[in-house]
Amino acid sequence: FLDKADRALKAAISMIQTLQLYNDEREDKDRQPLRIGIGLHIGSLMMGMIGDDKRLDTGLVADTVNTSSRIEGLTKQFGVDILISGAIYDQLENPENFNLRYLGEVQAKGKEEIIRLYECFDGATDEQMRLKKESLNLFHQGVKHYYEGNFSQAEVVFSEVCKLNPADRSAKMFIEKASHQLSQIN
Repeated sequence: FLDKADRALKAAISMIQTLQLYNDEREDKDRQPLRIGIGLHIGSLMMGMIGDDKRLDTGLVADTVNTSSRIEGLTKQFGVDILISGAIYDQLENPENFNLRYLGEVQAKGKEEIIRLYECFDGATDEQMRLKKESLNLFHQGVKHYYEGNFSQAEVVFSEVCKLNPADRSAKMFIEKASHQLSQIN
């Protein structure tokens, strides 16, 4: 996308929305829905063609690709469809045009740098969009408590988020992590 983070994020949202439509068709045929997770990061990379005249393939070499892959893997842990790095967030021309939730900072496996993570929930169902918007301030309070080490308060706040939105998998994950942290202290 040539340094256009907004376009990359819009493409990811479109992929999730298209998958929703496909899953509606699958549901009509009594089939299980499919899920994907998309991780977005930005940075330099080297791309080239490898092979011969009978077979060509593209190859990418970059730490950026590895970081994107790690972020994509975290979509399962956080229970979200789209995760973006702080680097993507910082490159968005109009972040207010997207529905984003700050999820905190992680140190990705095999990395020294800390990565800020944001969920983009624009591809969610209308009901989930509404519920996540309604609980957004509360969710951010829970994240703040969690990363400040106030795990009991984080557990309380995320429980409130789950009362408002029982399907919020990120809030449930934070409750589990806070509970685990509290059990380690006691």
